[in-house]
Amino acid sequence: MFVLEHLNAETRQLMLAELDADLAAGSEYLDPRLVEGALEAYLALLRAALAGGTPESFTAALDEAGLLRSHEERHLAGGETITAKVPHNAAATIAEGEFNRYYMRAVCLLAIEAGDTVVEVYRAKPVSKPRPEAEPLRDVREMLVHLRTTNISVEGSFPGPNSGRSLHLPHRAS
Repeated sequence: MFVLEHLNAETRQLMLAELDADLAAGSEYLDPRLVEGALEAYLALLRAALAGGTPESFTAALDEAGLLRSHEERHLAGGETITAKVPHNAAATIAEGEFNRYYMRAVCLLAIEAGDTVVEVYRAKPVSKPRPEAEPLRDVREMLVHLRTTNISVEGSFPGPNSGRSLHLPHRAS
């Protein structure tokens, strides 16, 4: 279960504004595992999750709606293409990744509003194989641009699929 430290009404408004900006620009991410014609239903589920749900509720809604393909093409190292079953955790990978990406974008906006120049990486969800943390602090403006222009399917993108990592505002000494 994700522990998103700044998930509140203000953050949710920022998350929804980011989704609306993506839709206006035509830059929303649609996972290739979505079935043909799933766009409207998927976006409605995403909007509902950002407005009042969690990564877990979004996962359940995606599973229940049956919006994911059962099989996909995969390209093997030798150049051969095969048809394989979509992984059992595909809905969770998509839902957690997209919910968290909009959440992190909102955290970046909160940091900029507060005058912070960095955001901090933290483990928001326990995972079986944690990735090593390269640097806990990230430039907030660079991170916001990155999160607006990449998604979980881009090789080497932050936070990466199923990583359990997210962002929070830097802790301040009192």
